[in-house]
Amino acid sequence: MNRLVVSVLALAWLAAAPADPGLIAGTVRDQHGVPIAGARVQAYAGAQRLARATTASDGTFAILDAHADEVEIECKFCVRARLRVGADGTVVAIVHRYDAVRSEVPTGDDLARLPYADVESALSLTPFVLRSQSAVSIEGPHLDDRRVSGHGGLLLLNGVANYDIESNASPYSTIPNYDASSIALRRSQDAYLYGDTADAGTFVVDTTGGSQLIAVGAGGALKAALGSGTLESTAATSSTLGDDMRSRADARADFRTSTLAGSASVGLGRGLQDLPGDWGYGSSFSSARLAAERTSGADIAAVLSADRGTYWYDSPKYPADVVWSDVDARASIRARSAFSPFALVDLRRSAGETRLGQTRLVTGATYDEPQFSFTAALGTDAVSYDSYDATTSSPASAHDGVFSATWRPSDTVSLEASTRSGYTLPVFAVAYDAIPGAPITIDQNNALESTLSVSDAHRLSVSLTALRFQDTAGTKSGSAGVSIAWQVSPKISLRTWTLRDADTQFTPASFGSTWATYQNGDFSIDVILRRDLRDGMPDPHFDGSINGALGRQASWFLATERPNGVRTLRLGLRF
Repeated sequence: MNRLVVSVLALAWLAAAPADPGLIAGTVRDQHGVPIAGARVQAYAGAQRLARATTASDGTFAILDAHADEVEIECKFCVRARLRVGADGTVVAIVHRYDAVRSEVPTGDDLARLPYADVESALSLTPFVLRSQSAVSIEGPHLDDRRVSGHGGLLLLNGVANYDIESNASPYSTIPNYDASSIALRRSQDAYLYGDTADAGTFVVDTTGGSQLIAVGAGGALKAALGSGTLESTAATSSTLGDDMRSRADARADFRTSTLAGSASVGLGRGLQDLPGDWGYGSSFSSARLAAERTSGADIAAVLSADRGTYWYDSPKYPADVVWSDVDARASIRARSAFSPFALVDLRRSAGETRLGQTRLVTGATYDEPQFSFTAALGTDAVSYDSYDATTSSPASAHDGVFSATWRPSDTVSLEASTRSGYTLPVFAVAYDAIPGAPITIDQNNALESTLSVSDAHRLSVSLTALRFQDTAGTKSGSAGVSIAWQVSPKISLRTWTLRDADTQFTPASFGSTWATYQNGDFSIDVILRRDLRDGMPDPHFDGSINGALGRQASWFLATERPNGVRTLRLGLRF
């Protein structure tokens, strides 16, 4: 249905242009409706080659003085397509791109097929992202880009940073099974955008939209999604083995004027776990967000968000009841050009057992051309830990920065290298125990990274990465890895990666996954062998799923996984 809407709109737009028998105009999109930039469009009159063009960032193209009857379209990781030119000189092309090779992070279609109920397992299929799982509920799962950091990266949930400043509890415990509609990753080079904990990666999860779902078995779930386009709302609930119950509701409204584009959203999630020995764990995370961005001239954007998190932990010896909240105001300005200076101001106030004030200022520039791009940024964070009664204050400062450059000598080779610094602020559980008024110790770290990527621009892509890391105490560690994505045939793909972690504090170990997919129309089989970290030890296990169609609007799936040492089986419907 979405493809039909896209095609109708494109044809209407093209038809509005004045007719010119020597002009061919059109748009090129992939099977998901996403515009394809840089696609090569060759015009033909029978077997004779005529003029050619390259699509713009919005997927559109125009060829002048070409009295052609067909066009041939080629793009990176696409199936070559040859299409007839309409009588009015227009072409609306939907071409198939090999997602397995072009996208490091699982796509929305992948999320609908994968065996994983929890979003952190899907995110950690991304090359060099390590999933660590603790049996202790408060610690729970964490994700880390290319190394074992000990604290995990930052979760950006529906645009709001979900970080427990009290004790760094896992941020994933309030997201129901199958609730994520899209995911993304900003690697550690982009830590300057968010500062605290982002040096281990920023993991972006959106739960609005998606399909309706019913799943039964261990990890059963229900999800309902209403609205489309400018207004969307979703509600989801799940239960795993009867002792891990989660629910969440989200709503988002998008707006647009002649000069502004923005959105307003609210969300509420809750989780409850029953643990052995009459122990229990409950948590919640609620948020509201308002964002606006200017659509012409310099890119000026502003975001205001507020969130509140809680958790309680019942145990015979160590009960806990914790509440924290954040208010964050961000404003940025960036030039819209190949060379783009930018500035970012971020004011953040956190409250819990004590209070934290942050004033962040980041300045820098980016340069982006097909063969070469770079990012240079420097940031400072003026920090103040205040006692709740405001009688004592512990000021400090943190710094981060990055210089990252990417060289692309051809369409098939790219080399990225970066040097960066980052920081992790002490959580309240640490800062509150310090002597009142004593200096706050902030973990500053430095890293060198490089990644070489080589592909055939069609069915094969290979990446090699290496990282060298040093923390405040002078402890050095590092990792090195390789990832391969191969579209073996139009119906079979293979994605595999492995990372060797050489952390000097722990026994060196290897982690990764191998993910094979067979897809024939609406029927697919996914088989995954992976090696994560569970309770400090490597955890190899097998997961898999089968998906098929039920009519034109519905599909069924059968999935099995072993995320925490317990094998689960689920049967479900999407519609």
